[in-house]
Amino acid sequence: MGPGLSYGADGPTHHSTHDCALLQTLSGMAIYIPADGVALTAMVEQAYRRGTPAYIRIDKDPYEPVYVPDSQDFSLGLETIQSGNSLLVVTNGIMLARVRRPLREPLQEVKSRLLIYTGESLQ
Repeated sequence: MGPGLSYGADGPTHHSTHDCALLQTLSGMAIYIPADGVALTAMVEQAYRRGTPAYIRIDKDPYEPVYVPDSQDFSLGLETIQSGNSLLVVTNGIMLARVRRPLREPLQEVKSRLLIYTGESLQ
């Protein structure tokens, strides 16, 4: 069983989609869902500095680069990646790179807005 939807060919019986919901019930638990290696590094540092219990969801599949090192503040919990006004897509973790690809191409002139949930501060 793996976190999220990235457990590939093993199918939906191996996709743990309720892990974050379960862990949110624990008092003081911080949940981090990195989208790539840059985010993962920053979130490990944040979890260490916070000094409370933390769950960092690390997916099985390799991460595609999304962020430039030292260019983001991952402490906000929700970030606008792309602005638009016709479609809103909210995603997290490894799915960010997968969702960004089709949204870069014009979809009948749909102006999409892409948000990523990075964790902690929306608890």
